Order: sequence, then C-alpha cells, then structure tokens
Amino acid sequence: MAGNITVKNGATLTILTANSVTVTDWVKVESTGNFIIENNSSLLQVNNASNTGNITYKRTAQNIRNLDYVYWSSPVSNFNINSLVAPLVSGPIYSWNPTVANPNGGQGNWQGAAGSIMTAGKGYIARGPSTFTSVGANLNATFVGVPNNGIITTPISRGSDTNTAFHTGLNGIEINNYSDNANLIGNPYPSALRASQFLFDNNAKIEGNVRLWTHGTLPAQIANPYYDTFVYNYTANDYFTYNFTGASCCPAAGADLFIGAGQGFFVQMKDGPAASNTVTFTNSMRNFTYSNSLFYRPGQTPVDVESIERNRIWVDILDANGNSDRTLVGYIEGATQDKDNFFDCKTSTTAAMSVYSLVGNEPFIIQGRALPFVVTDEIPMGMHLPTAGSYSLAIAGVDGLFDTQNIYLKDNSLQLIHDLKTTPYQFAADAGQCNNRFQLVFTNGTLGASQFELNNTISVVANQDIQIKSSNESMQSIIVYDVLGRKLYDNKQVNATQLGISQIQQNNTTLLVEITTQSGARIIKKIIY
Repeated sequence: MAGNITVKNGATLTILTANSVTVTDWVKVESTGNFIIENNSSLLQVNNASNTGNITYKRTAQNIRNLDYVYWSSPVSNFNINSLVAPLVSGPIYSWNPTVANPNGGQGNWQGAAGSIMTAGKGYIARGPSTFTSVGANLNATFVGVPNNGIITTPISRGSDTNTAFHTGLNGIEINNYSDNANLIGNPYPSALRASQFLFDNNAKIEGNVRLWTHGTLPAQIANPYYDTFVYNYTANDYFTYNFTGASCCPAAGADLFIGAGQGFFVQMKDGPAASNTVTFTNSMRNFTYSNSLFYRPGQTPVDVESIERNRIWVDILDANGNSDRTLVGYIEGATQDKDNFFDCKTSTTAAMSVYSLVGNEPFIIQGRALPFVVTDEIPMGMHLPTAGSYSLAIAGVDGLFDTQNIYLKDNSLQLIHDLKTTPYQFAADAGQCNNRFQLVFTNGTLGASQFELNNTISVVANQDIQIKSSNESMQSIIVYDVLGRKLYDNKQVNATQLGISQIQQNNTTLLVEITTQSGARIIKKIIY
C-alpha cells in the first residue's frame, strides 16, 4: 500500500501478523479511528514526513517466566512504559547508565525507569509480571501513540576507564576499558531495522556489533556481573552477539540481522576518555522485505553482508552438567588478522563459563580472520572456567570451506592434537582463565614429529602392569594421564632406565605416558591399559 493513509473516525485498519504496509507520504489517524498493527507486522514510512494520530502496535514476547527480563524499545512517541503490558503489571523496570559509579568500583549500572516516557531509540528492560510463574508463557505488550518516523538521534555515552591492562572490580570479576562503553538502545520504528546498515552508518561512533538478550537462563549462584555482587545472577552467555562475521550463537542464522520493532539491544561506544555522542536511525535502514519476526530470539549497505565470502567455525565448551558457551571464528572477505570493527567483537571473562578466541592477549567472542585461508594458520583459544573439573570442546557448526577442511584442537599441555570433526575433546582443567593451552589448527603435524613420533630408545609395554624402558639414558620423570587429562601417576624422581607401574587400575582404556629423560627430551606414548 503506497501513498497517504487516513483512518476515519469510527473505522479500524488492522495489519495482520507477518504483513506490512508501506506509506510514502503520511499516516493520519482521526481521533476515533483505530489503526492496529498485529505482532510481527510492520508499518513502513518511506518519507521523513510527520505522522498524526495514534496507532496500536502489538508485540508478543514468547516463553516469559516471572524472573525473565525483556529488552524493549518503543515504536511510538510519548509512551509510558508502565502501560506496556496493561492490564498486567511488569516487574522491576530499568534503563542502563554506562557512566554512573557502581558498587563494584567501576562504572555502569542499572537505574530504575518505572513510570518513564520511553525515549525514541532508547532501550529499557522489564521483568515478567509477578503473576507469571516459572513456566514460560506469552507476554503481550501494546504500544499506543504516534508512530516514530524519519531521522531519529539517540544519545550514547561512555565512562572514563581507558585501562587496557587486565583489571578487576571489588568482587574480583574482570572489568575492562569497554565495560563502561555499553549503551542500551533500541529499534525506534514500527518495522524491522537492518542491523548491518545501522552499524555501518554509525561506525565512527560505535563498535561494529550488537547484543540482544535471549533470556534463556534463570538467575543462579554463578559468577557476579562486573557492576555489582549478588547471590543470584543472570548469565552473560544469554546475549546473542551479531557482527558482519555472523551470529555468535547460531550457525543457521542469516547473513544479516533484522531487529524487530519494539526490541532493545546493546551497542558499545568507541573507547576513549569520558564523552557523549549520538547514534542515528534513518528510514534507509528499513524495508518492507525485512522480516519483523525476530524479536527476543535469535541493498543499501556499502558492505553487502549477504554476499561476502564466509568460512566459519562455531566452537562450544561444555561442563559435566551440560552447561555450555559458544564462540565464532571465521575467515571472512574484508577481515584482517588484526582487530576489525565490523568483523571482531571483544568479550570479557565475567561469565560463569566462557570460551573465546584471542587476538594478542585480548579475548573475542567473534573473530574474523583474513582470506585467503592458509592451512598452517593457528588460532589461539582461551576460556574462563568457574570450577576445576572435566570439560569438553566441540564443533557446534561449520560452513564454507570448513565443510570439508580438517579441524584439529592442539593441547599444548598434553602435547596432543585431536580431530574435532571426529569427536569432542574432553579434558580436565583448574578453575580460572586458561589462555595458553589450546589452539585451533588445520593439520595434524603442526607440533613436529620430534615430539610425537615414537623414539626407538624408549619402549612402553602394557601387560599386567606398565613397563617403561630407556636404552640410552636415564629417565627423569614419568607422568601418566587419562584421556580427560587427569594425572593417574606422577613420578618426578625416576632416575633409572627402567620402571614398572602397577598402581594404575587396568580398565582397557587409552592412557598417555609422558617420559622426560635426563637430557630434557620429552616423549609421549599412547597405550591401551
């Protein structure tokens, strides 16, 4: 539908779910007319003309429990957030202020926003109504007001932390120079917003990524956030992060991201001393072909994210209880080996459990690397582990050349290379950061034959016990591991050319025997015992 739209007194115009109406001049709703836009539908105004009269825009957030927060943004003007889910009453309502001092000795914290008139392009969070239970249900929101249109500028700001070295808050959780750069903004229009165009148009002011909240996990006794200390906390793993490399969570996600009407999301202001600026929304970021169905889940842009070459690997870390986190690395047209605004997204280790790749010493939840791909490339991988124990690293998805390219995990601690396309890699590790142990590699000969090939002067025979002999020199130490990396035997004072080990229970399983000779040569032998 193009041209002018007038909804006469007493008349009702309803746009049904998943449909759109496009207006090239103006929308006018008379005082007793009703212009209703159902969930997932769009009103698209092409020209920057003023609209008159109220619309009713409906939005449904799915699977909401009473402790879940939804991130909102208003598609209409002069709307009071307290009316959002009327006649129900929302739980606590907040906005985010990146510059206010927080109880953890840093900057950035939630501030009460109940009763606020929602600012165009600003984000807010509201918890599920207290009448909801722990069983998810649809939460129906209704925005009533004049639809937003045209050029909209929204303030952003950052605090004064420019310290790029590792540092923590009072609770011991990492904060960094980007912790006080986060700004909660939102789609200001009653139609979907193209994320790639928004990021490109604002690239001088913000980092090239957006973060959407997915509310997958209820609060639990997990690591504290960087802005405060609570007994129960939400997990930062529930953020869906998107940039031109792709979506951190979802191998099946499209090349672009269309942010639904009414959706709030986080961006990061470029780093520097304390300052403020604005981001700009325009009608060029909207189109009637854009899907408006992406809410609360996971032709005009100079960088055509729909057609650039992508070759990607999504890597999961899992603990013994099935909890997981995910990161994305890929070889992307336009990316470099250094930090790129549109292709890389830095992260921190504030999550209870996290996995990431490294550029230098900096952790990234998304990393884009330069083409052409070289099979000898190595990608350092890091993780933050809340407790000591058993973990697994696994491939969650691949595309492009990695559909056929081998992918291995190099364990520098155990001097092993594991084929991740065959099985996940299980290992044991201590709590804390682990940034030097693992690398993604693409050939199984990366470590060199001198450390892995069998040395004829050393023999390991597994019968009733394990017999180890060295024909040329004494052995200094012998360590035996299981495939999870747990030490089953550790003798650092062998000082002999022969040793028998009978202390290990025989289970017909794979063991790794690490032998270090008096000259410092180290050999690892794999046995079945």
